[in-house]
Amino acid sequence: MSCRSLGADLPPMALATAIRRTAPAAVLLWSQLKSTADPQALRSLPRTRPGYRRFVAGPGWAEMELPPQVGRLESLAEATDALSAAAIV
Repeated sequence: MSCRSLGADLPPMALATAIRRTAPAAVLLWSQLKSTADPQALRSLPRTRPGYRRFVAGPGWAEMELPPQVGRLESLAEATDALSAAAIV
C-alpha cells in the first residue's frame, strides 16, 4: 500500500485533480483547527470509478457534522486499520 501526502493548504481543485489522476482507495483530510475543517470540501470531492472511501481526522473535525459515508478517525491505530482495509477492498 502506498500513501501520498499532498501537504497543507492544498486548494480544493488541486485535490480533486489528484483524486481523478491517482484513483485512490481512500482519502483522508486532516484538520488541526476547526476553522480549517470544511464539510463542503468533502461534499465537493469528485466521484470516481472505482470509488474511494472518505475519512477525516484531527481535532478540527471534532463535533462537526459530516456528510454521509464520511468516516471520522479518532486515533492513529484506527486510521491505520481503516486505510489498510480500504486498500485491500
